[in-house]
Amino acid sequence: MWVSVIKSIHGNVFNKTEGNSVWTSIVRLCSKTVDDNLLPPNLIRMDVGNGRSVKFWHDLWCGDSCLASRYNRLFHLDVNKNDSVADKWVNGDWQWVWSREEIGSRNLALLNSLRHEFNQVFICEREDKWVFSPASDGLFSVKKTRDIIDSRNLITSNTSTVWFKFIPRKVNVFLWRFRLNALPLRWNLSAKGIEINSIVCPVCNNGVEDLSHLFFGCSFALDIWYKSRLWMDCGFPCLHSWDDLFSWFGASSFTNGMKDKVIGIVVTILWALWRFRNGIVFNESFSSRSSFFDVIRLLSFHWLKNRGHRVSNWNTWLSVPL
Repeated sequence: MWVSVIKSIHGNVFNKTEGNSVWTSIVRLCSKTVDDNLLPPNLIRMDVGNGRSVKFWHDLWCGDSCLASRYNRLFHLDVNKNDSVADKWVNGDWQWVWSREEIGSRNLALLNSLRHEFNQVFICEREDKWVFSPASDGLFSVKKTRDIIDSRNLITSNTSTVWFKFIPRKVNVFLWRFRLNALPLRWNLSAKGIEINSIVCPVCNNGVEDLSHLFFGCSFALDIWYKSRLWMDCGFPCLHSWDDLFSWFGASSFTNGMKDKVIGIVVTILWALWRFRNGIVFNESFSSRSSFFDVIRLLSFHWLKNRGHRVSNWNTWLSVPL
């Protein structure tokens, strides 16, 4: 039954299939994964033995797609369009019956190209069989199929994932999306073809709202970073990306405890800026502009004290956080 399903897929039977049977759903799902480029079209193909059960033009057995689609002109000239591979292999050579005596120079060039593809095809007496092309043994594997889908569908990045235990889980997820530039910023949404009223930063109304602007270039963000540098009083640099922070760490002599405090403050600023922006966009209250910096100091203190035990005294945190 599995063979019949695969034949249905490669024979484009899906477009003609009606009803809601189990196998109809399987054919529909398999076709969709190929159409959505989640699986390669040559995932399951015929390994030709004697060629008796392989349709020459319609089955996937030579190349990455069926010959009828790649050599459409020759296919329409062939009188016997439903022949098997064995029917075309006569006395050790490939033979066709054309609908006209002279097929023309262009079609002759196509025929020579087609014959060239058959250099790696060997007709023998063993039975034809379906094979799972990604596996060396030709056997179908759910795990291998899952790996192929993941490799084509999941976001790939050279940036390693970081997870800080002293900040909330949802903030860690936010930071992961931030580092992948996968936040639903107006510029990102517009780049994906989503129609929005404006791509201007809603916080300052000056500049395109992308990752660099909202978190590092917006006038409001610049003011918060300036106040934070004065508060920490440790030569904290102007950041333009998350990687700038660790580049600075590499040149500093901070202990791990001090680095954790700096990371906690930086992550708090990024998270608070995002919450503040969303409050403006969705008309929700997070904090006022005047009290925003106080919210950052309060949030970072609670995270580092209650989740990481990095700080103990509120008054000391306000005056000398590091």
